Amino acid sequence: MRCIRTLAAVIFLTLTQQASAQFGACLPGFCVYPPPTSSLCSQFTIPSTTSLVAWIDACIASSFTLSSGAVQTAIDQSSHAYSFGAGSIGPQYVAAGFNARPTLAFSGSATLTSLNYPTAAFGTGNELTFFSVGTLDADSNGFHANGPLISYTASGATSAFNNVGSFGIINLGAAANITYDRNAVTLGTSVTYGAQIRVIFTLKSDGTRTLYINGSVAATSASIVANFVSPGYLSMGGSQFDTNFFNGNYAGLISEWGLYNVFKDATAVAALDTYLKNKWGM
Repeated sequence: MRCIRTLAAVIFLTLTQQASAQFGACLPGFCVYPPPTSSLCSQFTIPSTTSLVAWIDACIASSFTLSSGAVQTAIDQSSHAYSFGAGSIGPQYVAAGFNARPTLAFSGSATLTSLNYPTAAFGTGNELTFFSVGTLDADSNGFHANGPLISYTASGATSAFNNVGSFGIINLGAAANITYDRNAVTLGTSVTYGAQIRVIFTLKSDGTRTLYINGSVAATSASIVANFVSPGYLSMGGSQFDTNFFNGNYAGLISEWGLYNVFKDATAVAALDTYLKNKWGM
């Protein structure tokens, strides 16, 4: 009888742990925080970590601390290892929320949902490459309007919008779009709410801006040439001054998110996009 009871306990514990890992929540008698790293995405290696300012990867579950499923801190996977802290609340960690792979769910509600690091060393160059995987979701409350997928507010600036040393990649206004915004000069493209998208944006030293969606060029144009100011307030899902132009919160899923302070050419972008596509089952 003792062996039967022991076996039953092991089976119950195993099934409960698997269910907890799948749904990223506590179940009666057992809790896994954070859920184990998904084998579906852990087998892939990013093409380059050189010049990464910050990189948050939902696949690396050990990089997050959670409270009732909400992210409290996220350790970035670049050499900086910045500890991003939650805004008013953190996004929800959903262990199988994106093609059976982990993701972070940003509500876009009236309560600021964001992850932030206040003194990121972005550098004072004039180039960048940003990438992310996830969705842009509609929010009937409207709080997603102007919600930043990423924002960087230069030290001493009063907003990430009308400032040449700062930038944001946002959902501009209330329509579905992804838009790069720097010093009130924008470059954007329409997207579909709820659609899975890979976003890559590059800024070249001559001012050329290029926005890629799912591996294809969606928009490109020339712009000003100016250096960024460092350090700055780096945010996923919000910004330092949300009562200013960035007066909303990002609504949607973000599974991977990263920023380089160098320009990536078309060949490097293609390699990065292929990595993201394969890793996230798109």
